[in-house]
Amino acid sequence: MIDIWSSTGLHLPRQLDFTDDVAMPSEETHFLRLTYESQGSEPVVNGIWAFMARLARIWAEIQDVNKASVEGQLEPILLHARVDSLLQKLDRWYAFLPHFIKETPANLDYYASIGFGASFAALHLGYHYYNEVLLYQFMAENGHNASIPAKAYAERCLHHAMAFCDLLYLCETRACECLYVMVGHMLVVTSTVYMHILLFSTHEDQISIVRKRLAHNFEILTKLQQYWPTLDTTLSRLKVFHNACQNSIEHSFRMDRWMLKFILEHGTSMPEKFCVPINDTSTMTKTPSQEGANGSFNSLQDWYSQTFS
Repeated sequence: MIDIWSSTGLHLPRQLDFTDDVAMPSEETHFLRLTYESQGSEPVVNGIWAFMARLARIWAEIQDVNKASVEGQLEPILLHARVDSLLQKLDRWYAFLPHFIKETPANLDYYASIGFGASFAALHLGYHYYNEVLLYQFMAENGHNASIPAKAYAERCLHHAMAFCDLLYLCETRACECLYVMVGHMLVVTSTVYMHILLFSTHEDQISIVRKRLAHNFEILTKLQQYWPTLDTTLSRLKVFHNACQNSIEHSFRMDRWMLKFILEHGTSMPEKFCVPINDTSTMTKTPSQEGANGSFNSLQDWYSQTFS
């Protein structure tokens, strides 16, 4: 899983291949019951990390599709076919989860009670996030002239962005907060889905909801930044994304591939993109530092509160 995340974010080829001849991690309570005298007579049931490993295989395919899309290797018909295939894999993965690992408040409480609440949440946060990333580029197409598939993809992307935060907020109240560093990156990407809705939606009820969520998300990101100073760069990308959306309103330019680069290049700072016409393949960029986006954290906090409060 780390190989998939880190290699993509840093533009490196993956080093590890998937194999089917490796035993999957056992269910967590079975692991906790093991003693020196255990003879392995009990049948081993797969646990959280086993299903996380299987989900990682789909995650690798999602990254490959997005990379090919960024490089212009997929025509729309082929892209939609690949996306539909991966959506089916994600749905099948979720459908085959045993009842004790399904995303429910009761299951979260149970795993939190035995010390695995954050791992349980990470499994389902990943599921929602992977759906978001697979469908992310279609948010840029979700206008009046969007195709039926693009609208459906964008709606599903928003659905999982909502579900991601529902679970993350629930973890705050269940004594199993997710404080690992990649939550910061995933929450930034999820927040950009909300930003896009805030700037482009015409539904007042929807706008009110996402505005409140953006404020809450920034509170969580501020807390995470205290533990992970490297999130400074990740947080600065919020301002870059906001500026890109505003430029998209004022000047038509192809934003779908830029959005994919935004999520793929999570290991680096993101250059801003300005006013590139749809029929122009050139790119006009400047780095966030030129706009002060990589300045002190307080200035970023001021920008966020003034923009979304």
